[in-house]
Amino acid sequence: MKKILFVCTGNTCRSPMAQEFFNDIVQKSHDLENSFSAISAGIAAFEGAPASTNAIKVLQEEWDIDLSKHGATLINRDIISDAYLVLTMSSEHKDYLLYKYPEFENKIFTLKEFVYDNIINKNKFEYDYNLNISDPFGKSIDEYKKCAVEIKEAVEKLISILKTSSFS
Repeated sequence: MKKILFVCTGNTCRSPMAQEFFNDIVQKSHDLENSFSAISAGIAAFEGAPASTNAIKVLQEEWDIDLSKHGATLINRDIISDAYLVLTMSSEHKDYLLYKYPEFENKIFTLKEFVYDNIINKNKFEYDYNLNISDPFGKSIDEYKKCAVEIKEAVEKLISILKTSSFS
């Protein structure tokens, strides 16, 4: 089974939400369930830290997804090596991973860059910061909902791409 790795900063909000959306959609629709699963990690995660309260609340109330058992994971070479595709929440996360693990550059993208562009222009000098998913950490429940909707839409697009492309 190929692993999709979602990466953010602390692995308590964005990447765990992406992981759970991906696994929930794949399981409920039976699309790709024997081909792909999602995991998540953070570039500055405190190992074992729980998901943020608002992330847990939003996923439970809006989509009936239980994030309460999540424990943060700190990114490392083995996790990246084992992943089929590494999708970050921002260009800063991507840049950090490319700097630290350049040997994996062919599988590291921002989530929105991958799903909305899908053809990465390596000669592009300016990054479109609209392709970042803003960190809701410490913000209102409405910011978490907005973030979760943005992630869910991108994950749904990702699943469509995986179903119809050479990535599957």
